[in-house]
Amino acid sequence: MGGLSANQRSPGAIPTYLWIVEPASAGTITDPTLPNTNFTAAREGTARFVLTASDGLFQVISFCETQIGSSGVEVSMSASSSTVAIGDTMTLTCSSTGSVDVETFVIDQVQGASIQLNQVSPTSVSFTPAIEGVPRFRCIGQAVNGDASDAVFVNITVTAEPTGDDDGVVRR
Repeated sequence: MGGLSANQRSPGAIPTYLWIVEPASAGTITDPTLPNTNFTAAREGTARFVLTASDGLFQVISFCETQIGSSGVEVSMSASSSTVAIGDTMTLTCSSTGSVDVETFVIDQVQGASIQLNQVSPTSVSFTPAIEGVPRFRCIGQAVNGDASDAVFVNITVTAEPTGDDDGVVRR
């Protein structure tokens, strides 16, 4: 549920209001005759709100549009593993999962000791960590029309560098 407000200034005589949502299937307006009311969405998509305000002498029609729910731009991010040893290489890959194809992906690090990310492809980066920790990475996709996805995150556990032994067994 979201609020709708006429933001009236100098309402004049006895003002009347009428809110309309287009398309009507987008949802319902609690009381469309109040200057401040609520809207309850019924489905995802674009909704246009039209407000007609009148004081008997003058009439003003205003409108605005909003996106309800997903814009159809959705992404997921995967890692070649959930853990990586210091000095080993890890790959992170983003992919488009929504109804709208993603044109560009941004993969960056948002938490932990700074790690150099190397672009492998338009959808992938790789990195080789130098210290232990749990860095957090983010992917955001953008469609041709400029709509962006919500961010998705992956945490990777970086462990101490494994050491080899003459018997061929790797020990930590």
